[in-house]
Amino acid sequence: MQETTKHPLFLKWVLLNSLIAVVLIAASVASVHLITSLESRLSAIIVIAAFAAASGYAGKLAWRSDLIQHTYQRDDVLTDLAHTEFAADKLPWLGLIGTMVGVLLLFLAAKASGDPHALAKHVTEGLATVFVPSILGAVGSVVLDAERHMIEHEIA
Repeated sequence: MQETTKHPLFLKWVLLNSLIAVVLIAASVASVHLITSLESRLSAIIVIAAFAAASGYAGKLAWRSDLIQHTYQRDDVLTDLAHTEFAADKLPWLGLIGTMVGVLLLFLAAKASGDPHALAKHVTEGLATVFVPSILGAVGSVVLDAERHMIEHEIA
């Protein structure tokens, strides 16, 4: 008879990420008209891709944590959790870089127009979108920290 392995920690990770995905999709649909500049979209995509990669790695660690049978395996998972902590620390900075690039490009494009009224309108509209990467980086950092804590708490 084959023994099946249950994965309660991995299922918690799946549930958390499913909830995050629903919130991100809902926010994207609600604000799709706000992100008009290509630079802000690209910056947001880079931050989301970095978050997805780090979160997927945390899911792999959650799966491995459910299979722990020996102390050395536990120590390996705890050591590997440092990668998710690193990613959680760097996501806000990645978002900030995206925001700074967006602001720089916004002012360069506004300056090129030459018209002061167009400049004010362009800057006002653009400022609404350039902070999206920073927001995504901060939210992604919080979620990765929660994932790391969840795994660490379960196996400690």
